[in-house]
Amino acid sequence: MIGELLRPEPHLLLAGIDMLYFSLDEEVSDATWERLKEAQDDAKLLAQANKKGAHCPEWLDAQMHPTGARGGYRFLIERGIPNRPAMFIEMRSFGLHTHPDGVLGALHDTFAYVGRVLFPELPAEEVLRRFNLDTAKCSRLDLHADWQGGDVPNFADTEALHFIHPGKVKVACMSEGRHCTGYTFGRSAVKARIYNKTVQATQAKLDWYFELLRQLHGEDFDESPDVWRCEFQLERDGVKGFRFYGTPEDTDDGDVLEAELAVEDLPSVSNVRQALRWASTMWGYLTSRWLRWVSPTDDANRARWPLRDSWEVVQSAGPLIKADGLLSDEKLSLVRAQRHSGYARGMHRMAVGLLTALETVDIDAGAAQARYVEHMRRIAHIARAAQDKRFDDCGDDERKALRILKGMGIRDERVGETGQLLDMAMGVFTSAGVLTLRDEDQMSEIADLLNGMADELDRVADEKRGIPEMLRDKWQRRFKLATAHRAFKKVG
Repeated sequence: MIGELLRPEPHLLLAGIDMLYFSLDEEVSDATWERLKEAQDDAKLLAQANKKGAHCPEWLDAQMHPTGARGGYRFLIERGIPNRPAMFIEMRSFGLHTHPDGVLGALHDTFAYVGRVLFPELPAEEVLRRFNLDTAKCSRLDLHADWQGGDVPNFADTEALHFIHPGKVKVACMSEGRHCTGYTFGRSAVKARIYNKTVQATQAKLDWYFELLRQLHGEDFDESPDVWRCEFQLERDGVKGFRFYGTPEDTDDGDVLEAELAVEDLPSVSNVRQALRWASTMWGYLTSRWLRWVSPTDDANRARWPLRDSWEVVQSAGPLIKADGLLSDEKLSLVRAQRHSGYARGMHRMAVGLLTALETVDIDAGAAQARYVEHMRRIAHIARAAQDKRFDDCGDDERKALRILKGMGIRDERVGETGQLLDMAMGVFTSAGVLTLRDEDQMSEIADLLNGMADELDRVADEKRGIPEMLRDKWQRRFKLATAHRAFKKVG
């Protein structure tokens, strides 16, 4: 009873279109086809020299992958998948949620990119005529609603019976180790998922998602309760399963009326414009007729069981599932800035772990941090050498080398940025007075710090029968703990 009183009321956090796939029935020109083949060949050369190729031709303004995509598509490009006779384009969650003009803005930018890069020979008005919401055929549409509070799945043995769904739909548990974190419903044209979004976003390091919620709700967003998501995935046949009845599309003509009079099938949702227009209506059907979450009663007829309070909130998300923008560009810039912060946090933890290990060798903070910076500088040097070697291995053809060099611009910039970050780290250590712990006046290079400690470290390691034993001895003396002989093992 107390738990029921303390449980927060369910409230909606976010709802909308989470993923959108579509195809365009247009062939690229022979010249563009050859340029794509050429770019793919270059990507393969890089992949052969180094297992992960990242080729970014300047003219393509995207990453060309060395192999194609599933489904027989010849080329796999970061921003699109062109192929003869059609193109298949995937638009994913981050781009759809963080475009200042919403889903429609992201789509218009995509159409403009396709026309500008893959069809440069077409005039602007022809690009608009060929690539638009009406010519794009919807292949997949993901709709979602995220909530906090209220009823959440507890994954009891009988809980799956509390979901009302079509009889042939199979239910499966989404698990993390031995713990269930969600349910999946269906395996064909229509699928549904209910899962712990906080767990999924944290594990996938989607810091931008939490920043999006903070920007949307401000101080009202409480990060302590888990966020849960209900998500429907409609494949092409699932989208086409929704047919128009009543008011026809603005662009339709008398054929619709004639089809009704002839008792023919009504036109189905097929293009992207129709999918976006009817997304809210689809959500209403899916959350009331295809899947419901109910509370059990003594009634033998499960169809009469009342809805869970959280499911009523999920059903109410329909009006929010639209293609408009969510936030101002200023707020969205903060969301976009968090896109890779989760990975950066992981690297920071690795750095802290390395410093902790170094401090067991020498508790002098200046020595430990200086060694860490020198280690990272060596890594940057090795990365530069490996990049130069990959470039040399690509062949002597100057034209090809120059083309590949343009595509490696992003890699080259990253190596340079790494060096700048190391210089900044040195400045931070110096300003904090760390390096003054040692006789820095006698040292002009960071390598001098390492050389100053090398002989002493070698001598101590020899006395302790190797570096692992030296680490173990230092650890025991500092923390007054006994450790196993193999607590510190040599790596590599």
